[in-house]
Amino acid sequence: MDREPVVADTDALIDFLEQEGCHAQMTSLLRHGRLATTSISVFELWRGCTTEEQLAELRRALRGIRVYPFNEPAARQAGDVARELVLRGEVIGERDTMIAGICLAVGLPLVTANLKHFGRVPGLRLVRAR
Repeated sequence: MDREPVVADTDALIDFLEQEGCHAQMTSLLRHGRLATTSISVFELWRGCTTEEQLAELRRALRGIRVYPFNEPAARQAGDVARELVLRGEVIGERDTMIAGICLAVGLPLVTANLKHFGRVPGLRLVRAR
């Protein structure tokens, strides 16, 4: 996992954006071209912007970050995850299930501070956000 890209969830990106300079891990990943996210996280971030200034700042922040789409393979993975979690009574919410589906479809680990939540997803590799 030394050189492979990692996918940051929405909360990890929010922490990084709000506390610029405080997250050496994310800065290093970005600098080395290894930081990615999902179209679901972009939606969540974009939805939270209330001014043109915030939108412009988000556009700048997303430069250099690869965005993986919620495509058919990701949708199938997310559907499998959702079905399994419902059967176990351990649902994590649709958008998080979609984020997990994308990571599983592209075979990359997820950077998150929510290890308890995403840890419920079978086969999902996690990296603790610091």
